Amino acid sequence: MKSIVPEYMVFTDMKAQYPDTWILVANPESEKASADIKGGYLVYKNKSREQVVKKSKDVDIDTGFKVDMLRIIYTGEIKLPQNHIVCL
Repeated sequence: MKSIVPEYMVFTDMKAQYPDTWILVANPESEKASADIKGGYLVYKNKSREQVVKKSKDVDIDTGFKVDMLRIIYTGEIKLPQNHIVCL
């Protein structure tokens, strides 16, 4: 498997380039008062969440790049069925 050298991107660019896509981000930067990310290193992208989860368990990043954290993010809007509530 070829090792990956991730590219740093701001989140607004990730959303614009990869709409309605699941993305795997290394070393995400976030606002201190919220969970919203400002940017990070794009490692992998796919329309299938399952494929991104699978890749996150077996990612082969170039050894010169230190990964402190990986985060899976959806760039689109998640639409819940009526009468559903999300608790965090």
